[in-house]
Parts: sequence; C-alpha cells; structure tokens
Amino acid sequence: MYQLPVGGIVKMQILGRLHGQRTRTTFNYMYQGDAAAADGATSIADALADLEAQILNPILQVTSEEWGCEFLVGQLVAPTRYRAVVLTSTAAGAVAGSACPSAVAAVIRRFSDRSGHRFQGRVYLPGVPVSYEDDSQLAAGVRASYDTIVDGMVTPLEGSDASEDYVPIVSTVAPVVLNADQVQGAVLDPTLRYQRRRELGVGE
Repeated sequence: MYQLPVGGIVKMQILGRLHGQRTRTTFNYMYQGDAAAADGATSIADALADLEAQILNPILQVTSEEWGCEFLVGQLVAPTRYRAVVLTSTAAGAVAGSACPSAVAAVIRRFSDRSGHRFQGRVYLPGVPVSYEDDSQLAAGVRASYDTIVDGMVTPLEGSDASEDYVPIVSTVAPVVLNADQVQGAVLDPTLRYQRRRELGVGE
C-alpha cells in the first residue's frame, strides 16, 4: 500500500480496440485532496470509476459500435511511479454503423493559463462513426453531441471520498503549478485528425 501525496501526478488512460488496433486516450490529473490519500491505489481506482461515468460514458454516445473499451488504467507517475491500477471494461460505442479508419479521431483541444506548446493539449477520440463525417470534418449537426465530453475535460474527478479531488492538467513536466497548469478550457475541433497507430500485430 502506498500514499498518494497532495500534488501527485496521475495519468489515466482509456484503452480500446478498433479494427484490431489498440486505441489509447490519455488524461493527466493532479491530486489535490485535503491530505494525502492513505490508500493511493484504491483512491485511483475510485477516480477511474468517476472517469468512466464522467468521460467514458459520454464518449460512448458519439462512438461507433465497432469500437470497444477494454481497460481503464490509472497510474501515479510523480513524484514516485507506482504500479498501474487497471479496471476491465466491456463497454462499446452506442452509434450503430461503421467507424472511420482506426487512425481517424475527433479531437478536443484543452488549454491552461500557461503559454507554450506543452500547455495546450489534444485529446483524441477514436471510433468516429462514418455517419458523423462530412468532408473530413464532424458534421455540423452532431457537434453539439460532444458538449458533455468537452465539459468533462475541465471537471475534477473524485477519489474515495469528496475530499479527494483529481484536477485535470495538460502538462506533467515538472514543475507543475496547480492554478497555472490546471485545464482552464476545452473546445471541440471540428476537423477530424489522424492519430498515429502501431501496425496490426506489432506491439500495442
């Protein structure tokens, strides 16, 4: 058992599968509880459950049924790196019909108050339904469907109790300063982007 210190950096990922390819959507959080979490792994597991409710479930509503979630992964990466906490999942996209190729993703842009490239991040959402694509963009009629996801990008997660807050941040490069590095806003990019994928059968 390990403690999760105030100011600890936690990386969370949604790992899925589309057309035989691994998809990986990553989020970074800073733990800002009232005190250190006595059982860090349990707190992270509970925060992952909140990630599932707050972010994954809305993502499923705009994702093709061809995409399936396999794992939710959370790991304390700083100041000390510990073994990842893994929750299995069988959730799948809720939109009937085919998905765009596995490298194609919808993108949500996030930003903090600090300037510079590493303080402005992108979140890639795979499994874009073919029916959502219009001239390499998200069709105008479906863009509002992403609003709940965009809102979730700026909302803290909760650990084992209400005093255990995980605040979204963009950069994990030290030093990380809470108010300056916290995600202050997020917007949907209407243009579909390519996210690099590893080849089928060559690693994960």
